[in-house]
Amino acid sequence: MNLQPAFVQAILSLPENQDTPKVVCGGCSIKGRRPQQEDVLLLHVDKASLPSLVQGDAQFSEGEGRGVSMVGVFDGHGGRRCSRFAAQHIPTNFYAALAEITAKKITSGDDSREALTHALRASYRMTHDDFARMARGESESSRPKTRQRLHDAIERAKTWSSMSTSNDRPTVLNHMHRSFPSNSLDNSFESVRNKMLQQRLSLGNRVWDDGSTAICCLVQGNRVIVANLGDSRAVGYVGGKVTPLTIDHKPNLPSERDRIQSAGGVVTCMMGCHRVMGMLAMSRALGDVMIEQYLSQDPDVSEIGLSDHDFVVLASDGLWDVISNQEVIQIVAGEGSKCGWSPDQLSMIANKLCMEAFRRGSMDNITVMILLAISEHVAPPQPKPERHIELPSMGKQSRHPLQRSPAANMSMNGTHTDLLRPRHDRMENATMGVGVFSRLLGEGDAVRKGLPRPSNALQAMLPAAKRSHVGATGPEKWRDGLSRRIRRGGL
Repeated sequence: MNLQPAFVQAILSLPENQDTPKVVCGGCSIKGRRPQQEDVLLLHVDKASLPSLVQGDAQFSEGEGRGVSMVGVFDGHGGRRCSRFAAQHIPTNFYAALAEITAKKITSGDDSREALTHALRASYRMTHDDFARMARGESESSRPKTRQRLHDAIERAKTWSSMSTSNDRPTVLNHMHRSFPSNSLDNSFESVRNKMLQQRLSLGNRVWDDGSTAICCLVQGNRVIVANLGDSRAVGYVGGKVTPLTIDHKPNLPSERDRIQSAGGVVTCMMGCHRVMGMLAMSRALGDVMIEQYLSQDPDVSEIGLSDHDFVVLASDGLWDVISNQEVIQIVAGEGSKCGWSPDQLSMIANKLCMEAFRRGSMDNITVMILLAISEHVAPPQPKPERHIELPSMGKQSRHPLQRSPAANMSMNGTHTDLLRPRHDRMENATMGVGVFSRLLGEGDAVRKGLPRPSNALQAMLPAAKRSHVGATGPEKWRDGLSRRIRRGGL
């Protein structure tokens, strides 16, 4: 099956001083069992001097040297036009809004984080407005001037940010740049559906049904600002604790249901799934112009600081539908401790999560992005060395000390991209068996030719073992006997 994988990896920020870590990232996206790939990975690196790599269909761009990088996951539905459009335009709109905020000193004092938050909120609304005009087939001449768009979007972002509790938000949303006929405020589902059908008939085939979630992280130093819209999710491992950073925007949440109903919409429930107007299983999204008046395009925003080996996992619901928050964090922490924390290793860990979700039956596109803070002078935790070996067997699962070694994996596969596919224990055991056997043959060949015997080759491949695992003879005698058999041609 062609899963159409895409990979990204990059250094997102450099240490501000010796006490702060740098932030790196790695991500993977696969098509999964869906007929087409509608997820999009976003990698927006602040400076060209920061190393980055993109493989496959992912959105990459470079910033303007403001010290801010951005990563994101966009889960499209109804097509891929909205998710791709959002990944391409949110960074551009963010910088435009940030420049306007800075020029007018809209935020209080010199609070750059407040400016970043306002600009990020505004970029979501601007991107939605632009896509909605395209989806309706409106001409470019109908688009308002850029400065007016910026002003309107920033004002809405400020109003939204000023709300202290989620209970206040539905009331404010009724007054936020929304206009629709008063006679549409009819709670009858059939009445609203008929009006939607009439709207579609009037637009003909020009209207697009595409929509998308949007979850983005701004990275400035070791600070991360998370903006979420829809049912993608961000979960952090901060200070040794699993910390959810977002909530899934579902229509059955009381605050979301109240907002939808106050706008004249209806929340239906079929087979346990709540939907807006019987169509969309989330209450906030970009696009979806047929029901946009019942949705919200204003993201929830949170902020965290990362210390050494803290990390954040962003992913589409193709992952979270089948793997819990706790288990995702455990997999990342365990694999990182074994393999290391470089950007390319993070992309491999992201791939492992994608393939595990696929193995568990996920029916959706699956996209994962991992952000990690790590100091140059602090070595990542290493696993305790195993003091035994188990000979490879195709008949049962077995473990080997080198089974998770990145160096061994690189030597066997040539490049890390060969590892970006599901690894099953039986295949790993067989590969490890071949690796040990090949090196032993090389040892015997060197002895027969009179070449100096490598001093530590066998010792590295066959660490000290317990008698119960290698037979009645001790490991040294067993190894020497095996070498003699090689020299005699017995193997």
